[in-house]
Amino acid sequence: MGEVIKQDANTIEAIFNQAEALRKQKKYTEAKDLLIDALQRNEQTAQVYFRLGNVYHDQGDFERAEYTYRRAIDHDAYYINAHHNLSVVFRKQGRISESIKQRKKANKIARQHPEKVSFSQEQISTLKGFAKKMVIFGAAVVAALIILLVIVSQFL
Repeated sequence: MGEVIKQDANTIEAIFNQAEALRKQKKYTEAKDLLIDALQRNEQTAQVYFRLGNVYHDQGDFERAEYTYRRAIDHDAYYINAHHNLSVVFRKQGRISESIKQRKKANKIARQHPEKVSFSQEQISTLKGFAKKMVIFGAAVVAALIILLVIVSQFL
């Protein structure tokens, strides 16, 4: 499991990274083509559909985004991010009650299957930075309380 996968043009992870870079550059057609080709590999199909849904979402093509998120869920019923993004699509389409139901379903799956919750490297970096700030803040609060107790005890 700790094995490092060599990322060449043939690995699915390399395809995902390239498609994500194209999506961030707003080169949606190229990203879609790359992901549609990746579907032919029959590897990580749910994730391919999920990423394709993200491209359609960014384009504002919510009908196709809905379809691809549903396909991702068809391949992995516990794909929390696909459930979540589907709820976002429903909200953007004005389908509020469906959005709420889908969000609740995503939250329920996250509680029942915490091992399925996954974060991107960018999210992990952000969470680590937040955790570091909270540790520093907590230490500062404890230090302030100790100083306050020392000052108060001198007056007693």
